[in-house]
Amino acid sequence: MKMLGGRLAGLAAGVVAVAGLAVVAPDAGAAVRDGADDGVVSTDAGMIRGVVGERGRAFLGVPFAQAPVGELRWRAPQQAASWSGVRDTVSPGPLCAQNPSPAGGSPTGSTAEDCLYLNVYTPAGARPGADLPVMVWLHGGGFVIGGGSLYDPEALADKTNSVVVTTNYRLGALGFLALPGLTAADPALNFGIQDQQAALRWTRGNIENFGGDRDRVMLFGESAGAASVCVNLTSPRAEGLFHRAVMQSGACAFARPGGKPVADKYARSQKFAAKLGCPDGPAQIDCLRGKDVKDLLGPAGDENPLLSAEGWGPVVDGAVLPGDPAGRMEAGKFHRMPIMLGTNRDEGRLFTYLAYGPRGITEDEYRKLLVAMTGSEAAANTIAGIYSTQRYGTPVNALSAIITDTGFAFNTDRVAKAISGRTPTYAYEFTDADAPLSPALTDLRIGAYHGGEIQYLLTMPSTPLLNDAQRALSTQMMGYWGNFAATGNPNRGAAVPPWPAFNVFSTPYRNLNPSGSPATFSLGAYQLTHNLPFWKFVGALG
Repeated sequence: MKMLGGRLAGLAAGVVAVAGLAVVAPDAGAAVRDGADDGVVSTDAGMIRGVVGERGRAFLGVPFAQAPVGELRWRAPQQAASWSGVRDTVSPGPLCAQNPSPAGGSPTGSTAEDCLYLNVYTPAGARPGADLPVMVWLHGGGFVIGGGSLYDPEALADKTNSVVVTTNYRLGALGFLALPGLTAADPALNFGIQDQQAALRWTRGNIENFGGDRDRVMLFGESAGAASVCVNLTSPRAEGLFHRAVMQSGACAFARPGGKPVADKYARSQKFAAKLGCPDGPAQIDCLRGKDVKDLLGPAGDENPLLSAEGWGPVVDGAVLPGDPAGRMEAGKFHRMPIMLGTNRDEGRLFTYLAYGPRGITEDEYRKLLVAMTGSEAAANTIAGIYSTQRYGTPVNALSAIITDTGFAFNTDRVAKAISGRTPTYAYEFTDADAPLSPALTDLRIGAYHGGEIQYLLTMPSTPLLNDAQRALSTQMMGYWGNFAATGNPNRGAAVPPWPAFNVFSTPYRNLNPSGSPATFSLGAYQLTHNLPFWKFVGALG
C-alpha cells in the first residue's frame, strides 16, 4: 500500500474540486419598496444608492477594484476609480469569466473580465455607528466557476442582524496562472486570492458606513471558498482583515495546490500557455495578454474541475501564499482567531453522480477504479473490504464514501486537531439526508451532499422546498453563524442548543440535522464513521 495515501489524495483533489450547485441570481428588485430610506451610502470612491426592501437594503454590483483588463490582466487588483454624483448599485455586476457549468456557476457562463464587484446586504435600520457584525462570503466552484451574486443573504442579514458581503474574484487561468514572466514582474501570484483580499480591504475601509463593525468581520466560504478562507488564514497579506473564520466542506484540502508541488503548477501553466501559442520566453506574457478571454477559458468542459486533479487553484508563491496552507495550519503559522469548520455526511455523492450519472458504476468497474487509484490489487482489495457494496448499498455509494472520507473528513479532522489547542475551534457535521436539491435534480437521493448546507444559510432556488423541520434547522444554523460572527462563539447570542468547543480528547462535532439527535458526535464517533484511523495509518505508510 506504499504511496496509496498520496494517490488517493490526488484523486480527492480532482474529484472534489467542484463547489456549490447551480443557482439563480437573486432578483433584489422583487423585494424593493418605496420608503423614507433613500438607500444612499457613502464609500471611499463615491456615493452609491442601493435598493430598499422590507427586511433591509441591498447594494449590488459595487466596484471594489478596477477592471483587470489589458495591462492589468494578471496584476494585483488596483483601487477602484472614484465617481461624482450618486451611483446606482441596484443590480449585480457580471460574473468573472467562466465556462458554462451544469454543476455550479452560470448555465450560460461569462466572458467578463470587468467583474471585480461585491454586494452588501444590511438588515433594516442598519446605519453608520450601529457596529453590527459583518460576514463576508467566498463562493465555491473549484476556482473556475461561481460568483458572489449567485447567493442571496438577505434572510441571513435579517435574522442575525448582521451586514453580509458577497464578492467575486478572478477564476481559472485569469485568477491563478503561474509563470516565471509574471513572478519576474511581481512575485505575488494568486490573483483570485488577491481579489478576495482587496474585497476585505474595501470592507474594512467602508463597512462602517453600512452599519457594520470593521473589527468584527467573519470570513466564511464553502468548498473552494473554504479553501480560500484557509489560504487567507495563512497569508501574511490578510492579517487584520478578518477576525473569525468558517470553513464549510473544504478545510485546507483544496488549498493544497492540487496535491502537487509548486513546480507542477508552473508546468501546468506552461502547458496551458503553449497550447495557446505562447511558449516560454520573454514575449510569453505579452502574448497571453493579447489573447481573447474566450481563448483563455478553453472549450466548455476542457477544464472540468470534477475530473481533473490538475485544475486551477492557489499556488505557493512565497508572497501571497508562503507555503502549503494545511502544513502552515498544523505548524501554527496562521492568524489567531476563532475558527469553525465542518463537513457534510455524504460529500462525495454529488461528484459521483456528476461523473457517472444515474447509472452509477458496476461492481467490476468499482474494483477496476480502486486498482487504478492504488496501483495494487492487494491495496484495492483492502479498501474494497472496508468500503464494500454490502456496507454502502451500491458500488457508487462506496466510491462516494471514499471521496467523502479522504477528500473532506480526513482533512477537516486533521486541521481541527491541529488548531484546537491554539485557538477556539468549533467543528460540525451536516447530516440531513433529505437536504433539497435544485429543481432539476429533485428525483435524486444523494443524502447530505456537497453544498447541501448552503441553502440553510443563504437563499437558493431549492430553499422554498425546506419542510418545517428543515426551516427550524435553518434558523438554528443562522443563529450559530450569527453568534459566531458577533462573538467568536456560536453559543453566545441568539438562543441555540449548546455546541461544545472542539478538543482532541472528546473530539465533539455538532450534529446539524433537523431531528437534532444525537446533538453531538463525540469520543471518536465522527472519526469511526469516516474510517479515519484507517486513512491515518495509510497516510503514514505513504
